[in-house]
Amino acid sequence: MAKKSPQRLSASYAEAREKFLKAAHGANFTVESHVHPLKVPDGGELATDVATFIPPGATKVIVITSGVHGVEGYLGSALQTKALEDGLFANLPRDTGVVLVHALNPWGMAHFTRTNEDNVDLNRNFLVNWAEGAPADHPLAAEVHKIFVAPWTD
Repeated sequence: MAKKSPQRLSASYAEAREKFLKAAHGANFTVESHVHPLKVPDGGELATDVATFIPPGATKVIVITSGVHGVEGYLGSALQTKALEDGLFANLPRDTGVVLVHALNPWGMAHFTRTNEDNVDLNRNFLVNWAEGAPADHPLAAEVHKIFVAPWTD
């Protein structure tokens, strides 16, 4: 029996994004795209895409991200895409949803660098000023809460 050749990593951000979006739609996930103001080197669109499948009554959510370190997004993208194509999330408990965040740092991914367009490493430069109190007490905490906390959990 012939072996199936392994899936290769995408050669570009655009290719990785296209594969991810196709797999997400094919798995009946809802996709929301957050377009970046800058473009890929060839002028194409950059975006962070969020694919979700949240069943009614879900009380738990699995969140899987890729690409915080830009160039590392190629492997993360391939893993997210393969999981969608293989139906990995199809048999989760009814109270469990999935959120896949593709390319947290799309500029870094498209430019094959670890940093973003401002030369910031998003992982190493995530700072909290504890002198202002706990993060929940920070003046911007409510804004972040709206983005990252599902409305049905409030």
